[in-house]
Amino acid sequence: MTLKKSDMISLLNAEIGLSKSEAKVLVDDLFEILVSSLESGKTIRLQHFGTFKLLDKHERIGRNPKTGCVHMVSARRVVSFKPSKKLCERVQFHQKRSQAEQEMHSELNDFEQKLLSELRVNYESHA
Repeated sequence: MTLKKSDMISLLNAEIGLSKSEAKVLVDDLFEILVSSLESGKTIRLQHFGTFKLLDKHERIGRNPKTGCVHMVSARRVVSFKPSKKLCERVQFHQKRSQAEQEMHSELNDFEQKLLSELRVNYESHA
């Protein structure tokens, strides 16, 4: 699932009670502050979330993997994001919990299937 800007606006509307127009202004302004800061060369550090910073990539030789054609990739500036330790821990926790829940559901499904087959056998033997 992808969280879109419209989803953020709806969440602010539902969770905080902002009108949709107020929530849209808030989200737009927040993104404008982030983009403007990056444009001016600033690093953005959001505690418990992560750090956005600019990296200057040097010119290099690249290759088209499909054709094998070699060409020069121009120097460019890119935005880098490094998640905070807390964000990584939360994502890992939810991923581990999801895997555990899937395993539990799988075990329950196996148990349910065995129980249903035993019930069918008992029902058929009594019929």
